[in-house]
Amino acid sequence: MRRVLTLSLGLLYLAAFSTRSPYSVIGGFRLLGLLASYEIALLSLLGIVYAVTGSLSLAGIRRTLWSGLAAEPVFLPLWLAGAVLGFVLILAEAGKDPFSVAEAETEIAGGLMADMSGRRLAFAHLTHRVQETVSLYCYTTLFLAPPWSGIAGLLALLGTGLAVAIAATLVDAAAPRLRLVDVGRASWTVIVPCSFIIAALALIVREVIRE
Repeated sequence: MRRVLTLSLGLLYLAAFSTRSPYSVIGGFRLLGLLASYEIALLSLLGIVYAVTGSLSLAGIRRTLWSGLAAEPVFLPLWLAGAVLGFVLILAEAGKDPFSVAEAETEIAGGLMADMSGRRLAFAHLTHRVQETVSLYCYTTLFLAPPWSGIAGLLALLGTGLAVAIAATLVDAAAPRLRLVDVGRASWTVIVPCSFIIAALALIVREVIRE
């Protein structure tokens, strides 16, 4: 899933750069600069999932997430903090408000897709929707994965992902967009350090329990 996200983001930037518009190119640079911090934080949060489940495979996470939390309740506060921070990060990766500074679609000079039209604009919108969907279901699988398998598990995963998407849409509709400088500062001084701290604490707790 991370490969799909990386590919979609790269394609979005190339589409912006190919317009040779200063607005689109600046929007692309905004996107790349912000996503560096988001990716670091998301990768750090995998430490929480590994601490609880002992696995980084999607099948292993699905099988052992809830049983691991039930067996070791000490992980619950760290898991909850990671789930909240992960939700903030998928809002940022999907370009939802208050983190939509890369596109800023409500401004006169929008940014990433400002001077796109026709097939290029359709391709950019499609790529963005794929990125948004993969981000949502990546988060759902890592932090809220239902323990069932087969059709029941698939339906539960789709339902949980839909609930997360609705929550993200509500936040997007209600929250005002932050300024670029505020998002950049918060990403590197709050989100990334918090993800490191939460993951480190989870791994330390795991080692203490194993001893």
